[in-house]
Amino acid sequence: MHTITQDVFASINKSLQIRQDPKEEPHNYLWRLIYSASAAIALASLFDRQKEYFINSSLEEDTDPHVSVQHFNKNSANSAKALIDLINNKAVSLPYDKLYELAQKQLDIYERTGYCLRAPYTIIPCPKYILNFGPLSIIRGGLDNHIPIMSGLIQFKNTNDYQTFSEILANLVKLHKASAMQSIDYYDKQANTWPYTTTYYQSLNKIRGFFDLSEPLDQVYEQYIAPQKLDSFTLLKNQETCEFYSPKLRKAPARKVLKEPEGLIHLGCFTNTQPKSYFYYYRKGAQLFYKEVPKMLVQDYYEHQTTNNKNLSYLMNAIDHHHQALKPFTVRTYAQKVTVLSSFYLPATERALLELLSWPQIVNDNCDISTMFKTNLDMSWGSFYLFYHAMRYLGYSFVEQDQ
Repeated sequence: MHTITQDVFASINKSLQIRQDPKEEPHNYLWRLIYSASAAIALASLFDRQKEYFINSSLEEDTDPHVSVQHFNKNSANSAKALIDLINNKAVSLPYDKLYELAQKQLDIYERTGYCLRAPYTIIPCPKYILNFGPLSIIRGGLDNHIPIMSGLIQFKNTNDYQTFSEILANLVKLHKASAMQSIDYYDKQANTWPYTTTYYQSLNKIRGFFDLSEPLDQVYEQYIAPQKLDSFTLLKNQETCEFYSPKLRKAPARKVLKEPEGLIHLGCFTNTQPKSYFYYYRKGAQLFYKEVPKMLVQDYYEHQTTNNKNLSYLMNAIDHHHQALKPFTVRTYAQKVTVLSSFYLPATERALLELLSWPQIVNDNCDISTMFKTNLDMSWGSFYLFYHAMRYLGYSFVEQDQ
């Protein structure tokens, strides 16, 4: 790269505090810088209408501080394209239409996690709010006087606590080969961040409300599954038009489900209806009995007209958790980042949090943008700290994978 290019990316690195891991490929690191920098510029552009009012005193007071959806998307895509053109690296190259599509994805994530409100063609940024959580100060909405740290799309205040925390965890990995989970548990214990007391759980409940996360899985089961009375179920006929979801089987035919233990409630789906409808079921002998799941429990709030199966995982994971069959998140630990792999579906709000905290994988020109967010999502230590505590609170678990 030319010197001017090096200076530009060194400036992004310094400003956003995105560190390259010693084992990381250069093109992957450059992509992480480009993704977060373009998002930061687009996020700041949400306030361009308000900034124009303050600069131009001749304008009447702006009582409608919105910008267009296109304004956000163009700021993100144009910024990403300029940085990609600057490095001229085929391994970090996406056509403009893909960058614009990625900008739309960024805006969707920000909307789902409470950073802005969107009408069909306009966006209104949410008021500034800072939530402290352990060594983190999470920024959402508003403009800050200082450039925040970024991990994926989320922003943290650049504080001494954050810097100390990141250094401690990086050293634990480099010197002691500790996993991400061991490092965080050690940090919390030594820093006395919270001795897992009432304050800790109050803080986690604030995080759940802040990002509109689901209830803990054990509460979901107790609220929606446990109260179901088996004598209120009806004999299930036409089983060939159904798919069944049990802890060991996904989209299984009835003949396999009939080998599962009796009397345990699971989920199923009628495949011959549009939109799909779901039901609880249990086995008794050679027969299956069912009861329909209320649509409001399995609809995606944002897309319920076209897809109503995203929040199916809300109930499915609660059932698997109850039967001690829920798979863990798989984690690969590095000195400067953590890679998270998920082999199961998450409810829409938890998925949005995962995508907010992460850098997606760079893909080739022909790939669908959604494939970038499916597996192997990289996080900073700050992001993983938040994700680890929030998801454990909900009932999920983590396991280290050898590199």
